[in-house]
Amino acid sequence: MTLWPLRGVVVVEVATGIAAPLCGRLLADAGATVVSLDLGQQDAVPPSASWRAYLDVGKERRTAAPGGAEPAALLADADLLLTSLPHGAAAALGVGCEQSLAAHPDLIAACITPFGQSGPYAALMGDDVAVAALSGLSDCTPGFPDRRERMDDPPVQSRAPLTEVAGALVGATAVLGALFARLRGEPGPRHVELASLEATTTLIVNEWGPTAYGGGVRGRRPGHMDQEPNSYLAAADGWVNVTGMTPPYWEALLELMGRPAWALAPEFATPESRAANYETLMPPLRAWVKTRPRLAFFEEAQARGLPICPVTDLRDTLASDHVCAVGSTVEVGGRVLPADALLVNGVRRERPGGGVGTGAAANPAAMSPLRAARPPARPRPLATGRGATAAPHQLPLRGIRVLDLTQFLAGPFAGQTLASLGADVVVVESSTRLVTRSFGPFGGVPTYDASMNFNFCARGKRSATLNLKTDEGRATLDQLVRSSDVVIENYSARFAAQLGLTYERLRTLREDIVVGSLSAFGRSGPWGRYIGLHSGVMALSGLASVTRDEQGRPRFLGAALPDTLSGTYLACAVVQGLAQRELTGEGCQLELSMLDVGLLCMGGLVPDAATDEPTLRHPARFLRTRERERFVAVAAPLLAAEWEGVEREVATLTRAEAMAALQARGLRAGSVQDVADVMVDPHLTARRFVAVDDHPVAGARPAPGVAWLYDGERPQLPHAPLLGADTDDVLCAAGFDAAGIAALRSGGALA
Repeated sequence: MTLWPLRGVVVVEVATGIAAPLCGRLLADAGATVVSLDLGQQDAVPPSASWRAYLDVGKERRTAAPGGAEPAALLADADLLLTSLPHGAAAALGVGCEQSLAAHPDLIAACITPFGQSGPYAALMGDDVAVAALSGLSDCTPGFPDRRERMDDPPVQSRAPLTEVAGALVGATAVLGALFARLRGEPGPRHVELASLEATTTLIVNEWGPTAYGGGVRGRRPGHMDQEPNSYLAAADGWVNVTGMTPPYWEALLELMGRPAWALAPEFATPESRAANYETLMPPLRAWVKTRPRLAFFEEAQARGLPICPVTDLRDTLASDHVCAVGSTVEVGGRVLPADALLVNGVRRERPGGGVGTGAAANPAAMSPLRAARPPARPRPLATGRGATAAPHQLPLRGIRVLDLTQFLAGPFAGQTLASLGADVVVVESSTRLVTRSFGPFGGVPTYDASMNFNFCARGKRSATLNLKTDEGRATLDQLVRSSDVVIENYSARFAAQLGLTYERLRTLREDIVVGSLSAFGRSGPWGRYIGLHSGVMALSGLASVTRDEQGRPRFLGAALPDTLSGTYLACAVVQGLAQRELTGEGCQLELSMLDVGLLCMGGLVPDAATDEPTLRHPARFLRTRERERFVAVAAPLLAAEWEGVEREVATLTRAEAMAALQARGLRAGSVQDVADVMVDPHLTARRFVAVDDHPVAGARPAPGVAWLYDGERPQLPHAPLLGADTDDVLCAAGFDAAGIAALRSGGALA
């Protein structure tokens, strides 16, 4: 089947920068007719020609006079106005959100700006450099398992515009939620507001969480993790990530090293003891890795189930047998660009025929499924969970039940995003294998209910425990599938088949089930058998190669960003699958690889990967302020003579003073904030973004709020569930009675 749920939906895009146009591109990938309208709006940071080509795929570009008849006519027939402009600037061009919504009762309006439409930073000049600095992303890049060598070393700015991509992916998810509500004939939100600053901040879970749970500010500074080894090390001919923190990974690493005597010492017996003896562990490990050619090391490690990957230059990734075999890139207008990342029922999605530029928008109102009369919705039991709440209307996914079978970070974050849209998300766990709850720091006892990692990606969910090692547990899972609308999972293909979680089998349980599957490198092609964590994805995708320090060394992004970006994209895809089901009655399997999401992050860099185009040069300078080990980020380029004067000025100022002074001079600058700074940031506080997560075991902890506002209201997420707290309620909703639940429990199926 195809997956173009927005076919016939008309989007008028009036935008600058990358975030909003990339959001429009994602909507075009879903089938929307997107008209990119040039009203003479000024772009402070014009995208490069290659980025422009990537953003424009599938769109129709038009030029019109502000306030003229053409913009008004387009909006009269449109379903969505998408803009990146402040409300005042948009209104001056005749496309303000408030005036457009008042004039066109069927219209939805969405604005994606760097800092939002209100608050102290709203008038600042914002680009990827300034937003990365203020969000905490700069402070934690390079990020684990990579580290800076000294406390006062500056951050590293990636050439991939990650905060813009964050704004686009989160924005597209929120917008699709609003469109889905309209498709269901429900009174969903009409105005969507999103700040790239807040979108990025929600994604840095693995930095925010430890700080909130008493682990201190980690960021890019020298140090190590609570469980080791998890390192970024030099091989004989390049760099590799070396992962051995869990017992199975450490055992595999021991076998790979030939079980040397030093590694069998008692002080290295557990992940925690290896962390406690980090300074003793690392010298012999570094020395051994230094003898290994990185590609041979990669193959030997993967053969033993170790998620170890070599750092690969972007140009080599693009030329790899895997990328060519699975179609991760496509040629458009003579440029090689990332293809649509989404696979539907095993086939990579392509643009629908008869799209932009072929007259498809001639009578958009007649074609729009949002305006067309629809048959009555299929009856479904109302799912009532702990998802996000917002007033004055119900959230878009109200009544949708999601079975969350994911672990670690990327998949769980997808589930939390769906909960933010109002879905009833049930995370299925087993007390015998608590993967996501096993990572600290911990905020209380029992530790499995106080895990930072779990509690920061399971807000708004419910928890049901099942022992899938028993026949009864697996049969119970089947019954939960029958009562669910969506299943999300991030198992390997082999393990998913062992558990009976293939789409082919799940659709026999519920014919219209929507299955969302996430993996590191996809489930086909030469790399389909490999496994990888966020560090391996950064290494093999080329993301590390476009994130280089001042010496030219490839570095890793902070905050495990590939995980949360991929999780957001999976949630975005699931909403599309639900919308398609609403139109056709058919379910589908949606597959994403973190590798393809990484290529999306580098969109306009991809065609220039083999050259030294300006898009591949360093985008920022980090200048020292008079505060110890504190920096302000300034977007390049400036002439060398200008830098010298700016550096002298900044050295006499605090970060906040430097940001204000540089912004006043017309420079795009941002104070480099760590996560502790972000938690008390005056702009985020004024916008009521920072929430208090009042957990019954971990206590009250600061947490990032939902990144979008619907009609001026920010959805609120309740705390993460206690282990198994909702098992009985979930089973009752799936058709089990009290006696049946008691029998399952006594038989060990609910452990």
